[in-house]
Amino acid sequence: TSGTITQTLPATAQRDKLYVVKVDVLDRRDKDLRSYAVRLYAGTTLLQEVVDPVAPSDGFAVAQLAVQTFGNTPGLGGDLKLELVGLEGGVWVLFDNVRLHVFSCPAQTTATTTVSTTVSTTVSTTGTTSVSTSPTTSFTTTSLTTQSTTASTTG
Repeated sequence: TSGTITQTLPATAQRDKLYVVKVDVLDRRDKDLRSYAVRLYAGTTLLQEVVDPVAPSDGFAVAQLAVQTFGNTPGLGGDLKLELVGLEGGVWVLFDNVRLHVFSCPAQTTATTTVSTTVSTTVSTTGTTSVSTSPTTSFTTTSLTTQSTTASTTG
């Protein structure tokens, strides 16, 4: 039968965080690796799921799930819960070394950049002159920067 391993963590989902789950997945030489999923919940709200993110070949590979939360992310304040799921019945999926890393992310910031006008003049040998300009341009960019690790849970 298919199976699910679940662990509710002693932490709640918070805004402006980057959650990264890493889990080692083993492919045994004597068994066929079948479909699996890694899930992260905030309370009953599924924040992110990855299905078969890596397929190791006769050894370990690291499956990774990442999700960033903002002020409007559903489930904020809910208990964090990890699930490792074998999606096909009667098969082997071996998980080991499950890690959750939590990074603080500053709120979205806006920066404005102005590009000044450029004028170039070309004089040809026939005596004609051409002038080209590019107008002043303003644009807005949004940047998010990952900062230091604030928590790590191993299960």
